Amino acid sequence: MLDIRLIRETPEVVEDTLRRRGASADLTHVRELDEQRRAANTELDTLRSERNSASKQIGAAKGRGEDAEPAMAAVRELGERMGAKEAELKGLSERLDNLMIQLPNIIQDDVPTGGEDEGTELRRV
Repeated sequence: MLDIRLIRETPEVVEDTLRRRGASADLTHVRELDEQRRAANTELDTLRSERNSASKQIGAAKGRGEDAEPAMAAVRELGERMGAKEAELKGLSERLDNLMIQLPNIIQDDVPTGGEDEGTELRRV
């Protein structure tokens, strides 16, 4: 399977390989899914950071003897949002992986254009 960074940084290399192999794939869709997955991962990290910060505030409030129930409710709500974001992230990752598995490997420059049927026999063993 190709590295997603190759598609992000040099999509023309992958497109050239697809063209030379006579294959087609929607690299735009792959890049869009990658962007969505990365955005969902960033949002999830932000939610985790907020939850950790709120949890520390709850501990400090309890240490001072204050009522921490409103903050605890907020942490529960953050947990629910995190669960939804994790499910979204998992779905995006699965869809991206399914597309990435279908992409052929990069071929060397000396490989003839075309599919397996157009190859030339070098030797028979």
